Amino acid sequence: MTAKNSVGLSDGSDAYARQAETPNDTINSTPALIDKIRDWHSDVPAPMRDAHRWLVWRREPNATPGKKPRKVPYYPNGQHRSGKLDTPEDIANLGTFDEALSILATGRYSGLGFALGPDGTGQYWQGIDLDGTTTRPELAQLADDLPGFTETSPSGRGRHAIGYGRWVGVLGPNSSGIEAYSEKRFFTVTGERAGIGAIVCLADYVEQVLAPRHNSSTPAAMAVMTNAASVGVSNQIIADLRSALNSLPSDERGEWVRIGLALKPLGNIGRGLWFEWSAKSIKFDPADAARAWDSFKPSQTGYRAVFATAQAAGWRNPRSNAAKEWSEQNDWPPLVRLDHPILPRLRGDALPSWAGDFATAIAAATETPIELAVAMVLATCATATARRFKV
Repeated sequence: MTAKNSVGLSDGSDAYARQAETPNDTINSTPALIDKIRDWHSDVPAPMRDAHRWLVWRREPNATPGKKPRKVPYYPNGQHRSGKLDTPEDIANLGTFDEALSILATGRYSGLGFALGPDGTGQYWQGIDLDGTTTRPELAQLADDLPGFTETSPSGRGRHAIGYGRWVGVLGPNSSGIEAYSEKRFFTVTGERAGIGAIVCLADYVEQVLAPRHNSSTPAAMAVMTNAASVGVSNQIIADLRSALNSLPSDERGEWVRIGLALKPLGNIGRGLWFEWSAKSIKFDPADAARAWDSFKPSQTGYRAVFATAQAAGWRNPRSNAAKEWSEQNDWPPLVRLDHPILPRLRGDALPSWAGDFATAIAAATETPIELAVAMVLATCATATARRFKV
């Protein structure tokens, strides 16, 4: 990183008022400035750079006397980002990395921003904000362990982490100095002291490490995000719930609602589990799921109903005696991972001569691996055997 001074950004922002590499190295053109800013952000991971979620922000005076200036977001088209966030209209107005660089280079804005929230695939861009890492040792220790892409905040006194994965509940501002979001927020992107961490899901870290510290800060914070301890469930039960949910389809709306009602008493942890499970279905609509969740009222049912439903469908808790006994009685060989470097070979001579010759000819004609041709022949034979196709 180069030293800091000014390159003409209008508000004198500490995060973006940088000088060139030598005192005489001035930047006189917008293209040169764009290249210089791009170089400052060279450590930003490719998944972030490629995402259509960029904007800019400007430091503006706070209407409340004595309050610190606000970081006001703007779309790359110059319009103020306001109104309902994470809607199709809002997302369409976000821009590419290069579009945000171009408007930042005009000198009218203070820095780059990245919009958190759903990306339409059932996954979310997530963010963690630790405020006061330079003065609070407990936060400094957390900052060193943050997963994902990490960097210093514009003030130089905090640390950000950005990740991608399942929805996480909001950890709002309180005296803990810990915040976390996965929707309706943007994070500044400074490129300062960028961590080398790849983009990973932050949800487990937020729920298991940050939420207990955040929630123990003040009684009022307990209403922001219900953690596992406050509803009488352990992290192991949460893991078991995730295992049970993974065994169930989420396509049938009636069961989808019943599972949501069962998880509702768990608060935002239940919401996260339900959204993660719901996203397995091709019918998943984040907006519809959010409306449904908000409409649920806690009832006499509870998370144990999830276990009962999954067990009725054949799920066995991996930690139960029944599962261990079943595993011992069905002494299956170890599963072969799909990314295993040595996979079983499907050879043409393993088939009857006519089928093997046919598979070999297909592989030669299409210049594809023999395994693919053999698999196609086997699939065709299986279909015919099942009488689903007449030959």
